[in-house]
Amino acid sequence: LKDAMVYNRRALQIEERVRGRQHPNCATILQSVGSILESQGKYDEALKRYCEALEIDERVRGREHPDYAVCLQSIGSVHEAQGNYAQALDFYSQSKRIVECSVGSKHPSYAGALYHIASVYERQEKNDAALALYHEALAIVEGLRGTEHLSYASCLSSIGSVYETQGKYEDALHCYNQSKHIRERMLGKDHPSFASSLYEIGQVYESQGKYHEALDYFNQSLDIDERTVGSQHPSYAASLQSIGSVYESLHDFDKALDHCLRAEAVYKQFSGHHDGYAACLQSLGSIYKSQGKFDEAMIKFSAALEIRKRLPNPLDYAMCLHSIGSVKECELKYEEALAYFAHALERMEQFDQQHPFYTTASSSVSKVKEFCR
Repeated sequence: LKDAMVYNRRALQIEERVRGRQHPNCATILQSVGSILESQGKYDEALKRYCEALEIDERVRGREHPDYAVCLQSIGSVHEAQGNYAQALDFYSQSKRIVECSVGSKHPSYAGALYHIASVYERQEKNDAALALYHEALAIVEGLRGTEHLSYASCLSSIGSVYETQGKYEDALHCYNQSKHIRERMLGKDHPSFASSLYEIGQVYESQGKYHEALDYFNQSLDIDERTVGSQHPSYAASLQSIGSVYESLHDFDKALDHCLRAEAVYKQFSGHHDGYAACLQSLGSIYKSQGKFDEAMIKFSAALEIRKRLPNPLDYAMCLHSIGSVKECELKYEEALAYFAHALERMEQFDQQHPFYTTASSSVSKVKEFCR
């Protein structure tokens, strides 16, 4: 990535001298620079480059050109990564309209547009809408490129992610393994996308309570990320946090705390409303709670809740509320605990009463009510 950045910056300097800043070639290079910055987790810098490219494309090519749609999609991608889902959806929808008008609805670019919109719906826990668009994109990709293409693998992975959110772990694992095999054949084992597949499978095993299997997959993912994207990348931090979470489940709190604190240090470099940062804070809160350090736990859980308030994900928000309630319960503050548990249950009722966590929240409310009598 460093070499690619050096090359693109030199190319941009040459293009500016020879053709001027407003030439389409400059927009293309700015897009590439933005993509590299985004892959490094430098979202504000990436957004600046994408917006510069968008301005050039608007003046030179107009707002109905496919390249303008690509810029809109790139800007949407940064907003999605930062948790600005409404803005991301707006940019993705604009891009989809342009793509449909310019190349039609049976084109890879249209499948990509559907995929990005579905991704936002998934983050917003609109699972039925997300699944419908993912399957529509999958069908387009299969018809145009077959089942041995990276875009097909990405769609499978995303479908698996929705199934995982719904608690359909076997369905999720099936999709993730299919995606992993395609990525291994197409990219090899030393690639960030293959690391992502390993991480996804690890998450399912963790959810199933298969902690040693999960730990193996998370460690493999961590090793690949360290070699390919470096130890200051959000993906690396996510693997650290997940390893910490597994160690917590295994009651190895020293290792759990070490990994999660390392993850927190990486996340702090990025925007404070990063979804991964919130998950890391929740893991730290859980570890402190397990150690009986309730004040430290409340600090982490409360900080995570503030982030979750800005991210429209009802499941994660409900789980964070429940975590705070569990600390209050441990402190024998039953009235306060009940308020948090009830709020979490209310969110789950609005979200999905068939999700396993709905039962957890309902049980907590019933149990604490007994203490309040």
